[in-house]
Amino acid sequence: MRVLQLTGSSAGGVARHAREISALLAADGDDVVLAGPADVVHAAAPAGYRPVVVDIADRPRPADVAAARAVRRLAAGADVVHAHGLRAGAIAVLAVRTLARRPRLVVTVHNLPVGGGRVRGVAAVLETLVARGADAVLAVSGDLVARMRGRGARAVARALVPAPERPAATVPPARVRADLGLAPDERLLLTVARLAPQKGLDVLADAAARLAG
Repeated sequence: MRVLQLTGSSAGGVARHAREISALLAADGDDVVLAGPADVVHAAAPAGYRPVVVDIADRPRPADVAAARAVRRLAAGADVVHAHGLRAGAIAVLAVRTLARRPRLVVTVHNLPVGGGRVRGVAAVLETLVARGADAVLAVSGDLVARMRGRGARAVARALVPAPERPAATVPPARVRADLGLAPDERLLLTVARLAPQKGLDVLADAAARLAG
C-alpha cells in the first residue's frame, strides 16, 4: 500500500509513535511517507520511509491553507492517510475531501483538549470535523472514544499506543530504595510524564495523599 502518515508539532510521544508506525509499515513492504514539522520528521534517521516537511503547528493559523495544499498533493495517489492528533486530522479531512480518488482516512486522537473556553471551543470544532470526515477514528483512551462517538464518528475504536522497549534494570529494587533512604515498609510511588494538565498529575497527587493517609 501507499501510506501517508501525518502529524503536527509534538512535545510528547505522538511524533515518536508516528515514526515507529511509519518504520513498521515500511519494513512490511508498504510505500510510506511521513509528513509533519521538520523537527518531527527529521528527529531520527528514517527507517525505510520518506520524510516530508509540512508545517502543522499546535493551533489554527493562516499557514494552514498551504499545509492543506501540501497534504492534498501528498495524499493524491495514496491508499491510506493516517493522521495523528486533531490538528493534523482536521487538515487531512480538508485536504482529501476534494480528491478525485479519495484515500481512506484514519485519524488517531491522542489527547483530551485542555485550556480555557476559547481553546475548548476550537477543539470542539476540530473534533466534529474529524469525527464526521474520517473513515475511522482511533482514540488512546475510553473517554476519548466516547467523546469522538458523541461528535458523530461513524467508526471509532480504542487504539493501543505501546511504550517503547526499555533495557532490563541492572540495579536491584532493594538497592534503589536504600539509595533513596526508604525503609523496607515505606511506599514508593513513581510516575514519568510531562508536566502538562492532560497527564492528570493532580489526580496522582490526590491518590498519593489518600495512600499516605
